[in-house]
Amino acid sequence: GLAEVKHSSRGVLDLTLVVTGWQGQPREAGTPESAPFAEGGDALQACVQLVEAMRKQVPAEASFNVGRLAAGDRPGTVPARCQADMRVLFETGTAEDIRARLEAALRPAAKRLESSRGRFTWSLTTPGTRSNPAGVAWDAPLCRLVRQSIATVTGTEPVSYTNHMTSDIRFPIRAAGIPAVG
Repeated sequence: GLAEVKHSSRGVLDLTLVVTGWQGQPREAGTPESAPFAEGGDALQACVQLVEAMRKQVPAEASFNVGRLAAGDRPGTVPARCQADMRVLFETGTAEDIRARLEAALRPAAKRLESSRGRFTWSLTTPGTRSNPAGVAWDAPLCRLVRQSIATVTGTEPVSYTNHMTSDIRFPIRAAGIPAVG
């Protein structure tokens, strides 16, 4: 654990997008599977389009991942609900800024999905991890001191590790804007 100095952390933003569509009118009473596919508002297809609209708004240096996509009740019906669980890892900005940017991308994209047969609804929530990036510069006095102390004890200078997520940093961090050791 002393081969690396964890002196910064990436921001993390977990998001859940829920899109609701509709199924067409069943042709046989009480059998949703008799509804024509073409008359439904396919929530899965709409959700994928909205996710792609969001992906285009993620800052270039950030990473965007869809970790789970769940839709539909059964193979014989148009998916009337779809949920996408996503994570954004970022190094600049705040979680709230990125969330606002992605939500702003959803509005016009959802408007383009409107149909004469029905209307899609959507919601974007942040149910999981949400943290801003933080760090101490590699050449900051406290970071240098920690590296020198490790090198004195182990005989090997540690290397920088900046891929840490959230605030579980073991070495230099900032507390109230002042470099500190966590």
